[in-house]
Amino acid sequence: MQIMPKSDRKALFERRPLRDAEVRNGQKTIRAGCSRKKRKKAAGRIWPANGNETAGKDKPGVTGDLLMQKLEMRLDNVIFRAGFAPSRQSARQLVGHSQFLINGKKINIPSREVKIGDVISAKPNKTKGEYFKQLAARLKEKKGGTPPSGWLETVPNEIVVKIKSKPTRNDLDLHVDAQVIVEFYSR
Repeated sequence: MQIMPKSDRKALFERRPLRDAEVRNGQKTIRAGCSRKKRKKAAGRIWPANGNETAGKDKPGVTGDLLMQKLEMRLDNVIFRAGFAPSRQSARQLVGHSQFLINGKKINIPSREVKIGDVISAKPNKTKGEYFKQLAARLKEKKGGTPPSGWLETVPNEIVVKIKSKPTRNDLDLHVDAQVIVEFYSR
């Protein structure tokens, strides 16, 4: 018993030409747009949704330094720098599970950019948990829990961090050439 006649089976394996909208200069535009989007997403999710702006485009200063400053001012990075999480990934998870407050308001967006004067604290009902009890003990052992950067001020007893200023180039201990990244994305 045949499901499909032979003449129709041959049509299944024929190559059909792409429509005009899918081909531009010999390249599939759908795939090209997809790869650009993936590259931007891999860059740390700092690019706006429309992709027309870059970090620090209209601000005065070195674009690479502004990019690194913007990455440092993310909520997940601030929690990591303050010593409240052993890695940035675990800091992202803590923020995603709404373990922290910014100026008394619940936040669950790890990529949120903090501002000067913001106070980030652990939720009062979450501090009774095992993780925060161990964290408070670790921070007390560090004798004050002061982070190595001068732009953050921590209060280890209350699991609170205050943003004093924007990070400077000296505060960044990343071994990355930010200018190369900016040049790559400005093509």
